[in-house]
Amino acid sequence: MSENAEIYELNRREEHTREKQGEMAEGHVLLQQQQSPAIDRAAVSHLCLMNRPFHLRPSLVELCVPILSKQPDILTLLASLPPAICSQVISKLPLDLPLLPCSQFIHDEEYWKKRALLKWKKCDTSNHGRSWKQLFFECNLADALENFDPTLEDWSGLKELMETSKRFVHNLEIHQLPSRIGACMIFEVLGRQLSSLKLEYGWKNAGMLYDPDKFGMKVSDCLAFSASLYFATTLTNLDLSCNHLDDDKVKILLKGMMSHPCLLRLNLCHNRVGDVGVAVISKFLVTEKCILTDLSLGDNYFTSQGGKDLAEALKTNTLLSCLNLGYNRKIGDEGGRAILDGLQSNSSLQGLSLASCGLGEESMISLGKAISSSRSGLLYLDVSANPSIGVKAGAALQESIESGKPPLYLDLQSCGLGEEAEQMIANAIIKKYDKGIRPSLLQNNIFRL
Repeated sequence: MSENAEIYELNRREEHTREKQGEMAEGHVLLQQQQSPAIDRAAVSHLCLMNRPFHLRPSLVELCVPILSKQPDILTLLASLPPAICSQVISKLPLDLPLLPCSQFIHDEEYWKKRALLKWKKCDTSNHGRSWKQLFFECNLADALENFDPTLEDWSGLKELMETSKRFVHNLEIHQLPSRIGACMIFEVLGRQLSSLKLEYGWKNAGMLYDPDKFGMKVSDCLAFSASLYFATTLTNLDLSCNHLDDDKVKILLKGMMSHPCLLRLNLCHNRVGDVGVAVISKFLVTEKCILTDLSLGDNYFTSQGGKDLAEALKTNTLLSCLNLGYNRKIGDEGGRAILDGLQSNSSLQGLSLASCGLGEESMISLGKAISSSRSGLLYLDVSANPSIGVKAGAALQESIESGKPPLYLDLQSCGLGEEAEQMIANAIIKKYDKGIRPSLLQNNIFRL
């Protein structure tokens, strides 16, 4: 055995002996305590602690951390503590501390994660900047706005919460607003930080108290919202779906959007927008002030005339890259043909959804021409749930795909083509892009209604 090995073995045996001696001494003291109850318990605990091996004794830091965490002014002292000790102190802090000092002095993500999971069962940071602190403040403010009752609470308390949270709130999703707080009150405080807003005038768990007047934006709400967009200087994503918006309300909202040059994505799905409203939107798309890249108008009330107006806008618009028109069943074959004809002279649009829009054979002829066009930049096309397309149109579409430039992703489910024709079209697209991304007919969900 080498000299180093012998030294190691001697050290190991010596440490083992010390541990045995400590255990025996501790057992002896405990036995004496049982026989003589008058022995001081504190002295016994101290003696047992001293007889333990050195590595089992708590360090001074471990003894001080719980005491530090209970100090009333500990939050102001966190910045002066070493990082390792600071993390230990924060882990011992209670989860019901006032928000204002916590927002200023606590930046540890684990603390905000514990605080968020204590309040909400399901949390996903992917929509909140991958930050638990941002998630907590955004969800907490959304809950406060959704449940605010002006008859029982004071507006100043809600405003104070908004002031406290504004540095960390960038994405706000509000699914009910029974108090109908003016949008100007929200934008005045959050306008310089808010980049994404989902606002729905709904009523969760209404049950037997259902009242149709409490759902959707009223004209007064639209007027206030349109005027307050002036304060939303950083807003790029606006979702006003499920708000009972009709043509007159859309006109009011677009007046405010005309003076808001930052809006990139607009969602007006599940509303009551008709041909007049779509005509106004189409005119907006060709103005210099419009920089929209994503527009969603799925599940509305417009017909083939609305489709024709949008087709004219597509011929001149050079910024729109994603257009969702799905589930507008009144567009019909005539409106679908006009929209697909507009793609022949449009090179910016990359994604288009015409799912369940009543398309037929004429629309597929126009699609074939768009595929053969060298200017079309379409990468994703969803024309599923249009059973009137049929087998004949599917065969003509396959020929256009084999000779032209098809989209990378094409959804033709439930179009009356049959499984064999769908597979042949899929193979034709795969053959076109065998050196790049392999497309799929079935798994494409970039348009979510």
